[in-house]
Amino acid sequence: QDESGNDCQLLLWGRRGTHAILKMMFGTRFQEMQHSFDADAPCILQGCCLKDAMDKEDDTLRVGVEVLEGFSTKTEEPVVMMTAPRVTSTTAAAAAAAITKREASTLKGAFSFHRHLCPSALDRLGNLESQWDRLKSRIVGRVEWRLEQATYLQQCFPNKSCLCSAVFSAAGFQDLQLVFYPSGDKESREHYCSFYLHAPGLEVLQCWLSVGRQRREAFGVRGKPGFFGRSNFCLFEGCMDRGCD
Repeated sequence: QDESGNDCQLLLWGRRGTHAILKMMFGTRFQEMQHSFDADAPCILQGCCLKDAMDKEDDTLRVGVEVLEGFSTKTEEPVVMMTAPRVTSTTAAAAAAAITKREASTLKGAFSFHRHLCPSALDRLGNLESQWDRLKSRIVGRVEWRLEQATYLQQCFPNKSCLCSAVFSAAGFQDLQLVFYPSGDKESREHYCSFYLHAPGLEVLQCWLSVGRQRREAFGVRGKPGFFGRSNFCLFEGCMDRGCD
């Protein structure tokens, strides 16, 4: 026990030729270490206090190791390669005589196999994919939502009934959703449709919405945090494309 009250160590043994970046755990303590198991010496986590690391509620002690990255080298036993002497005679008898004498030279060598381990590669790949998705969402500035059989929308969705698009990302914002009321919401005038963009967590957002050829600037909705659009967006009859419905 030292002056700080540390009374134990955590040792990790490994196969010779293994080089690793480790995160060793003793109780609630974590420490990242780099070690080469080339000599007969373990990787040691020093300065551990058994009393502080124990869980007094269930009388347990947790120790562990996480391999962040590893590189191992394996060398096989020396290999003997026999090389027959060069035969200068052109006759088969002379060649056979030269081989039977076994006057061959011996070359010694070894094979080394290397293996690189990275257990956290999948996690890192997932982080890269997430960052790439966010980057792509910043590039997207315009999203189009196509509604089929528009002539039946008001019949199927009366006043205060809405359609919601799939959740999407655009301009760097996540979890966006379009909300469309073909017959309008409770605040709209008769024959008008209502259209909103739902952006959770945002209080201010500058954007434009369009229904057919009708394009309007979206405003924040009072009493509906995260909703941007207009209750009286446009007349529904004037926004349909009757050529393709």
